[in-house]
Amino acid sequence: MKKNIFILFGILVFLVLISYFRASGKDFILEEPIQEIVNLRKSDLKAKTNKVIYFWTTWCSVCQSNLPLFKFSYKILEKKLNTEFYTVDDISNGVDFTKQYIEKNEIEFPVYIGNEELYRKNFVKGFPTILFLNEKNRVIFSDTGIITPIGIFLRMLIVYITNV
Repeated sequence: MKKNIFILFGILVFLVLISYFRASGKDFILEEPIQEIVNLRKSDLKAKTNKVIYFWTTWCSVCQSNLPLFKFSYKILEKKLNTEFYTVDDISNGVDFTKQYIEKNEIEFPVYIGNEELYRKNFVKGFPTILFLNEKNRVIFSDTGIITPIGIFLRMLIVYITNV
């Protein structure tokens, strides 16, 4: 039993480190403000806080399956780890469809409109992609695809600790 736990822990550390080394040293690039689809609150992507930026789209089945996880994470991260949570949708189905999707799924976090330039500059090659940024807007972790609640929490904890 202890051997299995040790192996699982080793695999988890390995996956976190791969994500760290792939993203470490890159700055999040936002040259001009991106338009917010739903004006849920005043938010400032340049604020001095840790950030999670989640790139998704309404047609992506992995994004849809991640939705409950991100709704839960949004509430936890903002309160416990001084973290701002942003999402960027490609609105390929149109702004009206995305607004209806947001309303139907009771999405409370800010949703911004993405574009090819933003994706290219920030190395977003597929959906979903999630970036974990520190207070200086430096990307600490970058992941594409499915991510677990434990993975999100561990990455944010590392980002939080490295800022202290």
